[in-house]
Parts: sequence; C-alpha cells; structure tokens
Amino acid sequence: MSIISSVLMFAQGVEVDRDDLGLPQVDANTLTVQNILQIIFGVVAAITVIFIIISAIKLSTSLGDPQAVKRLRGSIIYAAIGLVVVLLAETIVTFVLGSL
Repeated sequence: MSIISSVLMFAQGVEVDRDDLGLPQVDANTLTVQNILQIIFGVVAAITVIFIIISAIKLSTSLGDPQAVKRLRGSIIYAAIGLVVVLLAETIVTFVLGSL
C-alpha cells in the first residue's frame, strides 16, 4: 500500500495499518526526544559560550584597533543573541513536550 493511498484512506476515516506503509517504526516517547534535544541545546549553548569567551579574549588583546574592536564586538553581540535563541528554543521545546 502506498503512502498516498494510506493518507487518502485516513482522510476518509478508514483504519490504516501502520505496518503496511513500509515506513520504519520508531520506538521513542516524549522523554527520549526531550533528552536528546536537551543534549543538543546544551552542546550548542556551550559552543556559543566558548565563542563569546574567545571573542572577548581577542577583544582585550586587540590593542585598541578600531576595526578589530568593531568586528569582535559584533561577534560577541551575535553570539549572545544566538545563546538567547538557543535558550528560548529549549524552553519552548520543554514546555511543548511537557504538555503532551
């Protein structure tokens, strides 16, 4: 049975056997997905913090070069914005998966 015919049968209210679709079966619950996503978000957040630290060290050793200061300040700001986005994404995912 093809996926398209299964979708059409589902739309008509006909019971569809998932084993007939030929798709892989995944045995994951919301806790497993939440744990995997928290690990991913943690790694991305750690990389972002390391990037901020490296940029701050470069900024402090730039010897007042206006071009370098401008570039590194922008890097720190963008990394901080990225960190906020990662933390908000983790919060949203945790909230959504917690409500399931």
